[in-house]
Amino acid sequence: MTLLVGLGNPTLRYAHTRHNAGFDILDSLVSELDLSFTFSPKHNAYLCVYKDFILLKPQTYMNLSGESVLSAKNFYKPKELLIVHDDLDLPLGVVRFKNGGGNGGHNGLKSIDLLCSNSYYRLRVGISKEIGVIEHVLSKFHKN
Repeated sequence: MTLLVGLGNPTLRYAHTRHNAGFDILDSLVSELDLSFTFSPKHNAYLCVYKDFILLKPQTYMNLSGESVLSAKNFYKPKELLIVHDDLDLPLGVVRFKNGGGNGGHNGLKSIDLLCSNSYYRLRVGISKEIGVIEHVLSKFHKN
């Protein structure tokens, strides 16, 4: 079983921002498979179970993502953990797969590293780097 986690911030305020790329990718996958998420108070996250995958969208804020990940990890005991997250150091739209490594200053990954370890797979989604990092990661994607 694989725990597939999309990182993002809850609430409509952050919907479809660059920092929510992980949520958006999981939403697209679930939609494409004609599935849906259900809220799990136990893990404070939206969950979707499909075959050997548990898809998880933590409903903590980004900096506390590790809490939901640890809860789901302890409950489901997956063999693999894959985190889908935005990455400022990659050009917009570029995707890289990585096993382990540093958190690159990403607060969601820092939280997971602190509570779970840094031994997991990462799908890094490029959002590019512009001046004013906070404003940039919380800005919405342009349609084009």
